[in-house]
Amino acid sequence: MADQFSLFGAPPEETDIPCLAPAAPGFRCELFFAVQPEQEDAERISAQAEAVRQALNLYGGSVVSAPRLHISLHGLGRYDAAPKELLARALDAAARVRLAPFEVAFDQLMSFGRPDAKTDAYPLVLTESVPDPGLLALHQRLGMALADAGIPVELPFHPHMTLSRHGKHVPSQPQAPMRWTARRFVLIWSHLGKTRYERAGDWLLTA
Repeated sequence: MADQFSLFGAPPEETDIPCLAPAAPGFRCELFFAVQPEQEDAERISAQAEAVRQALNLYGGSVVSAPRLHISLHGLGRYDAAPKELLARALDAAARVRLAPFEVAFDQLMSFGRPDAKTDAYPLVLTESVPDPGLLALHQRLGMALADAGIPVELPFHPHMTLSRHGKHVPSQPQAPMRWTARRFVLIWSHLGKTRYERAGDWLLTA
């Protein structure tokens, strides 16, 4: 866990809250918790995803780069500038979560959205045939910590990782498992429309 964040439950001082860039004019930023693979795993998943797209004749569209691959856990809303009070409570809540690292194995591939939606941006996602106990436990424990801090949480939870967006809809189908070990969860400040992430918090998973 980054050492500027609370270790013992006391809310961070204002000077300890990360400095996050405001949204660009005409855009907003989204604040959310997520699980991100380590760099080596992310690069491997990205390469496997490219092979899958080629096999499915999915060309063009927008691809999620390896550093931005993630599994969303809880969203905290969209803002023009970072909400300092919410950030302080979210950082404190996350510091209270304890869970050992766990394996993730996505074995299903599909597009989100209706096949007749007439869009050029169907999200192509990895998901699971059987819900992963580790992801479910992290979502639950983080959600409880956020609720205790007075922050609304998202239910239900459908773990997935978005790989890219295309004009072609891909029906749900089995996929050779993409495996990796989740070792951390993060708080992301996403600049919508700019494909830019800032990490507002980073916590190693530990029992």
